[in-house]
Amino acid sequence: MTQKSQLWPDKFSERFHIFALGESFGVDAFLVQSTLRPDFVWRQKGNGPTNGLEILLGDSETSTLREQEKIAVSYLREHKSELRALANFPGVEALNLGLVYRVPLHATGFCVGPSRALMIQALDSGVLPNYYGTILARDPRLVESQDGSE
Repeated sequence: MTQKSQLWPDKFSERFHIFALGESFGVDAFLVQSTLRPDFVWRQKGNGPTNGLEILLGDSETSTLREQEKIAVSYLREHKSELRALANFPGVEALNLGLVYRVPLHATGFCVGPSRALMIQALDSGVLPNYYGTILARDPRLVESQDGSE
């Protein structure tokens, strides 16, 4: 298996991904028997003494929340048995789906929850959906260009 060389992401919570982790999770033992091919694997390098893997599902900066949910439903449906095996693998303490909801600065609040289709697939595969709310500092249409023009 070839792993992409990646550094621990600065903004892990702003990634559209599935990740599994646990202090005693034997990542290599799981990968030997699985058809899942993660984009990132760590062995006690994250935000604590955990081992884990991450599967990137898309680009949260270019995909709307609705598009992310459709992609996630499709991935969960297609890989249900592999994800269920991951959820039940010894040492796995968390198996999460992270979706990113980008909110304009002027928003006064928001509430986000999974669609029915996503919840059905998540429950069936053992994945917990989480929504990361990211408040945009500015409206991208109002950001000044590098040369000072608007």
